[in-house]
Amino acid sequence: GATAADPATLLRAIRASHLDLSRSVSPANVHLKIGPATLHLDRGILVPASSEGLTPIELVFLGKGRLEMNASDQIEAGQLELFTGARRLNATFTEAVLLIGADVAVNALLRRTATPPDAVTQQQAEALWTEWRQQREREVLDIERQILLDALGDPLASGYFGGWFRGSEGGEFFYLVEPDEQEQVQLGRYVPLDATKREKRQIEKAIRREQRQGRARGLEVEDLGEWDAWTSTALLGASGQPLAGTPAFEPTKYTLDVRITQPGLRLSAKARIDLQPVVPGSRVVGIRLARDFEVTQATDAAGNRLFFHRGESELTVILPEPPRDGAAVTVILDYSGNPIAKDWNLMALIGTESWYPRVGLVDRAVYDATFHWPKGFDLVASGRRWDGGQDADGGRWERRVLDVAGLGFSFELG
Repeated sequence: GATAADPATLLRAIRASHLDLSRSVSPANVHLKIGPATLHLDRGILVPASSEGLTPIELVFLGKGRLEMNASDQIEAGQLELFTGARRLNATFTEAVLLIGADVAVNALLRRTATPPDAVTQQQAEALWTEWRQQREREVLDIERQILLDALGDPLASGYFGGWFRGSEGGEFFYLVEPDEQEQVQLGRYVPLDATKREKRQIEKAIRREQRQGRARGLEVEDLGEWDAWTSTALLGASGQPLAGTPAFEPTKYTLDVRITQPGLRLSAKARIDLQPVVPGSRVVGIRLARDFEVTQATDAAGNRLFFHRGESELTVILPEPPRDGAAVTVILDYSGNPIAKDWNLMALIGTESWYPRVGLVDRAVYDATFHWPKGFDLVASGRRWDGGQDADGGRWERRVLDVAGLGFSFELG
């Protein structure tokens, strides 16, 4: 069953997937309702990507298609018009990669008589698939995570859809339905950084400076860009009212043990997060943590290791099974990074709320934080001082408690 599936095995299978040309079909006049949009596949060829033990979810389409969508309100219509020139989406495409989480829909599409493509079409399909697998957007949108959740059969993947479309008047664009986002429906495109060669060299030097300080890990100039949101909206419930999505867990308490050391004022920490389930049957803990931090392990309260998948600025921890009857669960992360910018004797946290892992949409919790830092520095932090003094190594330490649920916790060193 889904709860017994091994996430590491599934992820390896996802990364090993390849186009299965023998299962190609030729859809004609197919219409799929996906959230507020309708996907039309007028004619063409559809090639599924297969991997051992997985139901196909990624499909390459070549041919003629359209995506239609009405804006949810006047504000979203104006936003859509700003980027596309029209208050209603009616975009044609000739190439697409579709990610369809609903097995029923995939099976219906592939139930047609197999139609192996000719040599030219086969080359086009393989080229599009290769390009898709190397797309920067695939990392930014953490597509692997979504496919993994679908393979696990987790409730958070129910109704997931992703589409990368090309060939319309607006160029490339994405359409996404992600059930665990507050606004599940996203339509837009990723725009690479627009800079001259000289500007790119300056940016590259700045990135290298940051990397020498242990930050901007793995970042390259080519990775920079921004997401143009043509529209962002929630799905509608049966009554026609917006139905906001939600992560599977909300935190009740953060227990942080933070150690800051010289040189460079590097932070190493253990974060214990006590959680309450929100989505019944889910075993997926979504955690926000800046990409500059390296996570060495995730465990439960008993010290058992947990599988985790690292995205751009998110971490996905998979529990062995969903908590029973809404029981509380605990996730413990060991992580480290360099979150303090230092300029001679001036220093400051780069992100006042991004130096520790965060969970949930509401994210209201109590805090119990213990700090260890080098002598010669002063530390100020949230909460009230509970205890403190001198460490065995001559440094200083302090425990601070915030026993009223708050929306965050921070500190500064100087």
